[in-house]
Amino acid sequence: MLKRVFSFAAAAAVALLFSPNHVVASDSSDALAAQIKVMERRVAELERQQLDDALTSAQTQQVKDLIAEVLEDAETRSSLLQDGVLAGNENGKFFLRSADGKFYLNIGAHLQIRYYYNVMNNRPESEGGDTISEFQVRRARLIFQGYAGDPRLKFRFDIGTNPYNGSNIMELAFFKAQLTEDFAVLGGQWQLPFLREELTSLARQLTVARASAAEYFTLDAATGLQFYYNISDDLKFTGAISNGEYAAYTNDYNGFGSNVFDYALTGRFDWKLAGDWKQIYDYVSWPGSDTALFLGGAFHYEKGFEPDAYTTEKLDYLAWSADMIYKNKGLSLMAAVNGSHIIGADDPKFLGGELDDAIGVVLQSGYMMTEKIQPFVRYEYFDKETTGFEANQGVTVGANYFINGHNLKLSSDVVYFFDGTAPGLNPFGNDPMSGALGFSAAEGQDFSQDPMIAWRTELQIAF
Repeated sequence: MLKRVFSFAAAAAVALLFSPNHVVASDSSDALAAQIKVMERRVAELERQQLDDALTSAQTQQVKDLIAEVLEDAETRSSLLQDGVLAGNENGKFFLRSADGKFYLNIGAHLQIRYYYNVMNNRPESEGGDTISEFQVRRARLIFQGYAGDPRLKFRFDIGTNPYNGSNIMELAFFKAQLTEDFAVLGGQWQLPFLREELTSLARQLTVARASAAEYFTLDAATGLQFYYNISDDLKFTGAISNGEYAAYTNDYNGFGSNVFDYALTGRFDWKLAGDWKQIYDYVSWPGSDTALFLGGAFHYEKGFEPDAYTTEKLDYLAWSADMIYKNKGLSLMAAVNGSHIIGADDPKFLGGELDDAIGVVLQSGYMMTEKIQPFVRYEYFDKETTGFEANQGVTVGANYFINGHNLKLSSDVVYFFDGTAPGLNPFGNDPMSGALGFSAAEGQDFSQDPMIAWRTELQIAF
């Protein structure tokens, strides 16, 4: 078509130029030549436009064909997914679920990266010297939980890394069977139902790390059976029979025939006086939440300890705890009193040091200044009946910045131990001066003469 247009235009121009009725002078010839050039440019423009229209039409058809293919593929995949596995995000966690609902897997992760700066005069070099400055991947954990065959029979596996050597460890591994609406049984390795601070997730603590005065009495994961019973809507009981807690159990595991106790019993009551049970799981009074008040009490008894290379006498061990959580209009308060008793031994020693009755007090509070920022303060007191031991005291001040709730959180605090002496390790609990808390002090070192100051900062990702 364009060729015909061009031919016609050229012929018209020639006819005009040589027509007998139109004999022109040289000036008129120049003007006519200029008009011919204008017409040539117009013809070229028409050729390009027709070519673009042809390309646009072809591209449009290609896009239509591609959309049809994608829709057909999506329909096929959707059909396969409905017949096989569903996947997505649920409650902030990735999940896989069978189409019939009989199998479910939830995948989570927990990462805590910390920086410690700790100062204490006259600290032995074996304990780090006067100044300790250190970055640490405190936690790197993968969490798998779900059910297989029946939603009433759940499982959980927590795989973590040792922050000191990077080795992999199975931190938790258990099943939980919901036998009735109010009664459930758990078996495997799990966190014993004792201290409220320990039962509060590591991802939901108020400060960067738990209190030293609580760590002494802490019961880590143990192996055995646990029972849950809802006495009423407002009162719950949790009981356990297990291998117990002992410092010589590497990563909470002990070999067959190496258990040093006959058995261990643990029990805890939780009473809700106001609010919702979900509010017991952290120390934040979120904007818009209801007033909440919880009381709790727990005991732990280990029977028939046999002497070994670390502890000198046969004994029984009893520990107890009482706690309270209150939340209202952005303010959260938590108080706990913990104690331990050595039963049936005259002068027991652990690693050469005296093993005696002890008591610890923890008071802490946080306030939501905004929807993102929560300053907090903590006071702790610890004492034991060891000869020459002076009760120690410490305070903590700091703040949390909730970038995305507990899922993405930045925390920083300063801890100051100013009075008393540093306690040693409890073989039936944890080390209250552990590097896991950002602390280090020789047993018996005097905080009154050499106070310890620790600055701790942590970035957390948890889902």
